[in-house]
Amino acid sequence: MCVLRFTLLFLLIYNSVLCQAIVAESPCFIDIHAENYDDVGSVDRGLVAHNAHIHDRCYDKVPDASKNVMGLSSQTTCYVPHYLFYKVHESSYVSRCGQCVELKGPSLKIAHCVVSGSYMINEGVTDLNTIKYYNNTIIVENSLFMMLSGFLEKNEGTVLPVVFRMVDCLYKTNPSLVITEQTATESQIVLFNTNIIVPHIMFNNTIYHNRFVAGFTIPRPQPLNTTEVYKMKLFSNVGTSVIINFKFIKSEIYTSTTTFPISFDESTKCYLRPEANVIIEKGVLLKNMTEDITRDDYFMWAMAFHPDRGNLYPNIPLTKENPTFTYTDVIGGFSIRFPAPLRISEHFVFVTLITESTKPVSPYYPNVYSLNGDNLNDSDHFFCQSLMFEHDTQMTASGLYRFTFRINLVLSKCHGFSNFYILNFLTQIGNTMTIKDVFWTTKYNMNFTYCEYTYSCSVGDECDPTDSKIDSDTLPPKNYSKGCAPYCGVCQMGYECNKAARCVPKTFHNTRNTSDKVFCLLMLLIIVIFVYFMN
Repeated sequence: MCVLRFTLLFLLIYNSVLCQAIVAESPCFIDIHAENYDDVGSVDRGLVAHNAHIHDRCYDKVPDASKNVMGLSSQTTCYVPHYLFYKVHESSYVSRCGQCVELKGPSLKIAHCVVSGSYMINEGVTDLNTIKYYNNTIIVENSLFMMLSGFLEKNEGTVLPVVFRMVDCLYKTNPSLVITEQTATESQIVLFNTNIIVPHIMFNNTIYHNRFVAGFTIPRPQPLNTTEVYKMKLFSNVGTSVIINFKFIKSEIYTSTTTFPISFDESTKCYLRPEANVIIEKGVLLKNMTEDITRDDYFMWAMAFHPDRGNLYPNIPLTKENPTFTYTDVIGGFSIRFPAPLRISEHFVFVTLITESTKPVSPYYPNVYSLNGDNLNDSDHFFCQSLMFEHDTQMTASGLYRFTFRINLVLSKCHGFSNFYILNFLTQIGNTMTIKDVFWTTKYNMNFTYCEYTYSCSVGDECDPTDSKIDSDTLPPKNYSKGCAPYCGVCQMGYECNKAARCVPKTFHNTRNTSDKVFCLLMLLIIVIFVYFMN
């Protein structure tokens, strides 16, 4: 009896050591656009939404879905491009229905949404912006869009820059199922409120894989007893599971008594990091410069010259390749503008402008605006409590006037939303000015892992090849950047991941890993105990 007790104890300890819960990494995805669901199919609103339609809806077959599906009842649904809607899992494609996403935009407030379907560009669309930005645009409910923007007015048809990552849902719902269709031999089951991807289920000791948008097809027991309670086991894409008891009654909703456990490591905190370097003189590195991580050519600062005494119109766009202009009046303005209003002092601490001109200049007090869209006449004047700035002029060796202007955003207490800045100069007609540097100094150092939004598993991938030392004889290695390997599964005990993301039998050498040592010590312990009690 004692031996049996200790054996059972050993098995429990062994199981806790070798069968720990799987928690997937959750890196940040940058350069993502968010558009408003209300703009889908509209006339010329947004970059993508007005030329798109909803292609898949995860929960349209759920009875009274607006009440029973948490994402719909809380108005926290979102739709991803169709090409991203299906995820590779164990060599097959499964929909992302139920997966939760954390979003952070200009308001810096954290929003959560539930992937509830996919969208596609309308057939025959030739608009270049729609085609270009389709791949990195997520469409969210109006309430979420307003929250991400900071509840700004005049944001109809606008686009927001956001950063996102996969997370466990903020609200913990118990997974539910409903039988939506039945024949004499089969039943179609739709799952909802799972808060995670469910690639397969187990019914009557048989595994069934995801076959349509949010559901499965299973056989009906023969003969069927509608009063009998059956068990179904739901498996998440990270190996966790829950059980739902149900009957074969159409349109009845059955709910699990438990939720899926935590699946994602959310220790990394993502935040929006807008473009910092508007224009930088080639080969010159100045103090307070920040390295840019964004590659989004839409959410970039635009420069312009305002020749008519600093009025908003006319304005002459400037490029990084040709940032030179000539004054035709004694007063003229230079501006920079970001496509969406930002809580600027929460992102940056300084903004610096450096110019060189053929004649001296004297700056006026800067004008700060908040603007949605491209019509400058819609600009709302923004007032900082006390705009703190400094400027200096020096002569260069070539006889030009080098002017440096810097605003301290922290001391200026510019806590609202702004994105359009004009600095007017008093000078002489005919003065030629070149913009040498315009850059923002970021408030925080980079402290999160960011990845390309296109990263995903390929068919056949089984594990994370990061840091693997095992070459594959037949397949090329997977080269993911540090922290950006997608979760494609884990190898079973006795197997390890090679560089091609395949599980191969473990090779044992003189140097063993920690789990092997633990196993050996436990085995030695049970043998000693067994011998002791046998004597």
